[in-house]
Amino acid sequence: MQTNDTAPSRTPAKKKERPQYTGGLIVKCRKCGLIRGFFTHKPIDHYHCFECGKYTPLPPELRAVEVRCECGKFFKYQTNITDPAFDATCVECGAPVAVGYNEKLGRYLTIMDDCSGAGHDMRP
Repeated sequence: MQTNDTAPSRTPAKKKERPQYTGGLIVKCRKCGLIRGFFTHKPIDHYHCFECGKYTPLPPELRAVEVRCECGKFFKYQTNITDPAFDATCVECGAPVAVGYNEKLGRYLTIMDDCSGAGHDMRP
């Protein structure tokens, strides 16, 4: 009778690595809903909310955001937000800038009251 003295070797399951992001981010806390825009040089895969203290993991794909403020500044971000529209804050002057998701372009664009060419008309 033959016996197998060696146990089958098990390879530890590989933990799925989440993508990491740098640059301009606008993140919505999954616990309290606070929206915060910031810039990071250090790659991150989650956000720590300063309001409630909870961690929000960043999803595999973030949505692009283009913010064009009335002060004339233009910024590009990435976001975990999936709402149809939200207010971003201009990093130059601090004004709220309404952005809406454009399905056709697959990104958030500044909602403009007119079509002056300074942004995109997101009205239905």
